Amino acid sequence: MKIVHSGNNDGKSKQLGLIGNYTFLRMTTIIPAWKHAVDGDANRWAVRYKKELLEAFYEEGIDSEEDINRGLSELRKSGSAFMPNPGKFAAMCKPFVIPAMYRRHVKQIPNGTVSSKKNNQKQIRAILELLGG
Repeated sequence: MKIVHSGNNDGKSKQLGLIGNYTFLRMTTIIPAWKHAVDGDANRWAVRYKKELLEAFYEEGIDSEEDINRGLSELRKSGSAFMPNPGKFAAMCKPFVIPAMYRRHVKQIPNGTVSSKKNNQKQIRAILELLGG
């Protein structure tokens, strides 16, 4: 799945709608009490939330199912009882990127990124130590 900005193309609009629905459904499965925090009509709120979510994806460069799954994983780990705002969720979807000045100190990490599936605790601790954490 590749996310593209909708413009005026009906096919792209349909694709974006499916992506918004898919992501929202997964998010509400992780946070089933989301309706309790909604003031007013939950369906209207959901439509607005999905629209803002897609805009946030576009602004943050989130363009793949892998990115969305990364965000869903972070959402599960957060343990929050509340839905994040769309911008915060889009930020959760972005991969962790090691600043260029520290990449030379960390071995075996291609392009300075750490894949959520291949996290190595020793590498992460080394990175945090380099960053002063």
